[in-house]
Amino acid sequence: MADQGRPDGTQLGKLRIPVRAIASKEARDLVETVGRIWTISEEVIDSAKLAVSELVTNVVCHSGGPEGDTLMVAINRSGEMLMVEVHDNSPIVPVLRCADQFDTSGRGMLLIACYTDDHGCDITPHGKAMWFAIKSDWPPDIAA
Repeated sequence: MADQGRPDGTQLGKLRIPVRAIASKEARDLVETVGRIWTISEEVIDSAKLAVSELVTNVVCHSGGPEGDTLMVAINRSGEMLMVEVHDNSPIVPVLRCADQFDTSGRGMLLIACYTDDHGCDITPHGKAMWFAIKSDWPPDIAA
């Protein structure tokens, strides 16, 4: 997806997931599997798992989609960057909030901003694609 001048890169993995309570775990498992296959560092895998979990949790908690709705997680490489996208059918874009110490939610976008090198949202014909990018040290024998 290159809606906002963001390059597509090389697709490494893609999974359609039902919007349900265990969707975040399924997305983290995909990131873990792709990371291991492409020998991505533990630090990058852990940051990507945290960020994808936050994006998927936003979809599960706030999308308001119909029963049986799905989301899609796509993982790409673009140059030195690991790109992860979470597509859903809601046009509602999460925003950075200032949660106080007693709030039980509202820190997801702050975590994404802290643990990734870039992030954003592209509006799509069917909703949105939230995405993040993390610089990774790719093995020298793997082309961009």
